[in-house]
Amino acid sequence: MVSALSGFAIMAAPTAIALATHFADGTELERAAAAPEHALAPTPEPVERVLPLFRAQGRALQFHGDPARVPPTITPTPTATFTPTATPTATPPSTPTATPTPKPTFVWPADGWISQPMWQGHPYGIDIAVNTGSSIYAVRDGVVTYAGGDPCCQYGYFVFIEHGDGWTSLYGHLSAFAVQAGDIVTQGQLLGLSGATGMAFGAHLHFELRTYGAPVDPIQYITQQ
Repeated sequence: MVSALSGFAIMAAPTAIALATHFADGTELERAAAAPEHALAPTPEPVERVLPLFRAQGRALQFHGDPARVPPTITPTPTATFTPTATPTATPPSTPTATPTPKPTFVWPADGWISQPMWQGHPYGIDIAVNTGSSIYAVRDGVVTYAGGDPCCQYGYFVFIEHGDGWTSLYGHLSAFAVQAGDIVTQGQLLGLSGATGMAFGAHLHFELRTYGAPVDPIQYITQQ
């Protein structure tokens, strides 16, 4: 009897019996053994050499009449399912709305007309033309920090007031005073009378408005005349 095993032949009695070799993967190899004995004899190999070869290939031999060999069922290990975590959305902080600082209110210090505006050649304030002895008023509530001067020079007689929040005002070329240093005054209160003291050519009021010591154009801040 001869059984053909994947290219190998095993010597047996010269009978015409078909043998089949079944593999674990379900394929079947059949060879007819009807040929004469010498036709199957060129490459006889013992079973002991064939089995290791098939085992190395991961296969198992199964002959007719053997119990069926069912390959073990491999249960795949379940793979953990990745559930993406929602990315939190950062809420930008709200931008605070700046509250505009109310513009300070100033009134006109005298009833007259502007004879000299504030410009490069007259950089500290404005001149208001008035008659001698006209009333001069405080433009805003404050404290009188100075009332005096020299009738011959510069501002002549003048009054200086601090209004708070860095604001100050100056009134020059007066002829008389109605307040003194240290007095608390209210907006529109009489400070003195106009004149032509100091470096003045004719009666007028020289008026200055400053914020933290820097002169600003009074016309931009005075709200009424």
